[in-house]
Amino acid sequence: MSAFVRAAALSGYQSLAHSMGLDVPALMKRFEIPVCALHEPDRLISYPAFINLLEESALLGHCPDFGLRLAHVQGIGILGPIAVLLRQARHVSEAIDLGVRYLFVHSPALSLQLQADAEQPERLNLLLDIHQVNLAARPQITSLSLSIICQCLRQLSAERVQPLRVSLPYAKPM
Repeated sequence: MSAFVRAAALSGYQSLAHSMGLDVPALMKRFEIPVCALHEPDRLISYPAFINLLEESALLGHCPDFGLRLAHVQGIGILGPIAVLLRQARHVSEAIDLGVRYLFVHSPALSLQLQADAEQPERLNLLLDIHQVNLAARPQITSLSLSIICQCLRQLSAERVQPLRVSLPYAKPM
């Protein structure tokens, strides 16, 4: 089964890539993502192709933080109907529960889990998992996804909830 994501994930991509001198139509063609997806946020596109587009853009643009930059211009609105639900939640805990329950609408390849911290019960661990995709050496999608989650938490809590730690699966520098 192929993994898909809403084309809203491309929001802001074109202007960011152009600012780095990248040929957006050529890159999208290379990864078989239709250029019209840039303007059709509810279209489904291949998630592996999107991930590869981000990685290649970071490489060609000499921009190791491409995913973080893209997340900065996107915000929680890229989640579409999920963002509407989250904004209607009465409490941050309700918003987190809704995100855990409905993230699959954005992409069936994504899931969130909420776990109590065994060492500090007053803290919670929010775990992002990306299924159906080989993420070896794919830091851009990880950075993008975690940054969007952090933005959601800050925005929905009026800046009262902040991550204490974000763990990324990067290799240690040699």
